[in-house]
Amino acid sequence: MAENRYLPDGLQAALVAKEGLQWKAGGRILGTITIQHFISLYSGICGMTATAHTSAMEFEDIYALQVVRIPPNQPNIRIDHKHRIYTHKEAKYKALVQEISSVHRVGRPILIGTSSVEESDILAEALAVTGVPCQVLNAKNDAKEAEIIAKAGEIGAVTVSTNMAGRGVDIRLGGGNPAQAEVIAKLGGLYVIGTYVNESMRIDDQLRGRCGRQGDPGASVFYISLEDELMLRFGIHKLFRAPNQDEVLDDPALHSKIEHIQRVIIGQNFDIQRELNCYSDMVEDQRRILYEERLGILKGERPMSPSEQRVRLFYIDEFWADHLAFVSYIRESIHLESITSRNPIDEFHRQITQAFEQIPAKIDHESANMLRKLGGSNDPEKWEQFGLKSPISTRTYMINDQYSQDKRSSWTGTTVFAFWGSKILKLLLRPVYRMSK
Repeated sequence: MAENRYLPDGLQAALVAKEGLQWKAGGRILGTITIQHFISLYSGICGMTATAHTSAMEFEDIYALQVVRIPPNQPNIRIDHKHRIYTHKEAKYKALVQEISSVHRVGRPILIGTSSVEESDILAEALAVTGVPCQVLNAKNDAKEAEIIAKAGEIGAVTVSTNMAGRGVDIRLGGGNPAQAEVIAKLGGLYVIGTYVNESMRIDDQLRGRCGRQGDPGASVFYISLEDELMLRFGIHKLFRAPNQDEVLDDPALHSKIEHIQRVIIGQNFDIQRELNCYSDMVEDQRRILYEERLGILKGERPMSPSEQRVRLFYIDEFWADHLAFVSYIRESIHLESITSRNPIDEFHRQITQAFEQIPAKIDHESANMLRKLGGSNDPEKWEQFGLKSPISTRTYMINDQYSQDKRSSWTGTTVFAFWGSKILKLLLRPVYRMSK
């Protein structure tokens, strides 16, 4: 269940019509800023993560940050086993449940990272059939995350989670009980199992990093099938076969191929990110120019009456929102410029620059006209009569955008949007929407 979510591209309107609900007024985007540009507003930034090295080029290119390795406080004695690869998903899950049941019988705690809420529920049901009790940690019960993670290192604990659960948290062996911790250490520590490999090695490393913390013993392993989405996408399922689908595929070439795919995807995503940054950088430059004037008015830096201030601020906001709508419209089809041998980025910059250069004159013209109509009046009723209404309400959304290989039509990275209106009819970009916690 996802409360208070609104679907893009007219889907929300279609759903409302299908269900026979009363439609309310729509809203529009008031402002946008990408996460990297938002972060760049700070005078100094830094961060710490154990998996930064695999993304060092991205940190340097996007955030102008150098990645420096700091030696661990305690030596890492975690054992990372080779991937266990099967031809079919059915064989993978059968072996996975058998492994969990076997390890659980000796009392060793297990943390399983799954690809989705659906998979975590399916696996939990399969374990229940075999008599293995488990705690499920996903978006359905994320409020209990701290409580579940606190017990994930206890004797006999089996925790099935979506992949990111518990990041940055030390799962203490024995749940902080020294006697239990000693017993679990002798069993090999926390056992982390991944049910698939991610596109990014960094995310795999984050899952592995749930065990072996602060010098604790631990082990990790990933179960993969050639029917997994990543394997199908790159045609790996066509290259390797086994006489029996229940057998583990232990071909060194297969392991190398999977690692190669992950490295290729990292490189592709980095190139895509750099290209998409070229689109968002120009819009950010324009935003800062207009917002600088807006801030100057709010601070009273210009000799200006209250009526003039209010009118000018209104039209700055109005024309910036219009400009963002135009930018989104252009961005949706700019990839077609490549058909005419024109550079899409250059053409995008040309069109939005021309549009932006017209905004100051529009603001001046409309502000002067409105001030003449108002005659210096600050009467709220008169202001509303001429359409100078403030937003009914505003919402701030954080969304992750999907990149379309064929259209190249999405925005860069994660973007924060501010909307107004009681309902959102259609958002002007085409991302996957996810509310921040």
